[in-house]
Amino acid sequence: MGNEGGPTVGQASLHRPTGTVIVCTFVPHHDGGPITGRAEHLLEPTVTDPQSDRSSWSGRTEEDLEAVLAEHGWRVVTRAQAAKALRAEGYRLQNKRSYGHALYDDQADETVWLITFEPWTVSAFVMRN
Repeated sequence: MGNEGGPTVGQASLHRPTGTVIVCTFVPHHDGGPITGRAEHLLEPTVTDPQSDRSSWSGRTEEDLEAVLAEHGWRVVTRAQAAKALRAEGYRLQNKRSYGHALYDDQADETVWLITFEPWTVSAFVMRN
């Protein structure tokens, strides 16, 4: 899969307690849907032992995430933009929730920031050419 010369789609995540930033790119699941493939660390943790009360959390924000993404050639996109690019790369987006696909057909909307594992992680789909 993949669109030679076209955009690469990934999902960037910020782990708020430690400040770690990663981008995961996708590989096809056996049914053609996008699943996590390779992870690239863009920022290492600034906090190694965060407390549950948030007093020692990294303080990194979505704006910090966008800045480091831009430094590495990534830009934040909506789920609709990610869905379109994934389809162009040959992935099959479905509505059947199976095996941890990164994005499903019925999620192709204007949502940008996703809060996962509240309050610890924030993520967004990203693209680079």
